Amino acid sequence: MTKQTKLLEALQRGDELTATQISSRYGIPNPSATVNDLRNAGFTVHSTRRETKHGSVAKYHMNKTAARKRA
Repeated sequence: MTKQTKLLEALQRGDELTATQISSRYGIPNPSATVNDLRNAGFTVHSTRRETKHGSVAKYHMNKTAARKRA
């Protein structure tokens, strides 16, 4: 199973992950590029920016209804 597939399955389960979490859990060196690849493959991956005391952080997630590939 590829790293991208593992990430996709996590997002489809409803996990909300930051880029740092994606890198550490799945060994993906460039999470934003991998998320972009998933989007280009037809999956609806959302990102939400959250402000922390250390700056802005993006969390990636899929809605339950959007977890399937678009036609």
